[in-house]
Amino acid sequence: ASGDRVYAASQANAMIEPPPGYALQVYNKWPDDGAGLAPISTNAASQAVKGYLADLDVIGSRAYVAEGKGLQVFDLTNEAAPTAAAYWDTPGKSASVASDGTTAFVASDTGFQAVDLSEPTSPRLTGTLPETGLTSAAYRDGMVLATIVSGPLTGLLAVDVTDPSAPAVLGSLGGLPSPVAIALSGGYAFIADGSSAKGLIAADISDPAGMALVGSAPPITGRLISIDVFGDYA
Repeated sequence: ASGDRVYAASQANAMIEPPPGYALQVYNKWPDDGAGLAPISTNAASQAVKGYLADLDVIGSRAYVAEGKGLQVFDLTNEAAPTAAAYWDTPGKSASVASDGTTAFVASDTGFQAVDLSEPTSPRLTGTLPETGLTSAAYRDGMVLATIVSGPLTGLLAVDVTDPSAPAVLGSLGGLPSPVAIALSGGYAFIADGSSAKGLIAADISDPAGMALVGSAPPITGRLISIDVFGDYA
């Protein structure tokens, strides 16, 4: 959600269906008729993506979409018909994206990529880290927090991106069974863990070099796949 809008990423079942043509959707958060979210975007062709939607981040009038095959940028100037403005083919499978408005930080199965967006129609790779198995990313004040599920670390990674051309690891936190999504609030990261044992995990990230687990709660049913934080609730 951003302002009075809700941005939704939909996808078909990747195992049995082709990628949907109607994928990036915009809704009015406060419909006048009280009937629920009111759809604003209606142009299926202009909202199509190249792959399967995995994550999106909205900054101003741009939506940055990690869609498995790469990074896609949508222009939201006309919310009724979002249009594809640019595409960058990421190395590996793009799982998540976070942006500060000038750089997109992509978490993929082959590593961490910083993509320069200063020319909105011509994204270009500006920096990388080799950590593999990244599943989600969140940006705050020159730092990206990313979850990772393979390689020597399964847990949380803090990356300094004040210089996007030279991202650097600030610290890490291991011991998370299967972290798949992350949201930030205050000095804490709240992580959706795909394991049935952990579920929701809270980590203190106030010191990126010394991050620490502070609590966890198992999911009510099934396994968590995503998370957001609003006020005192996750």
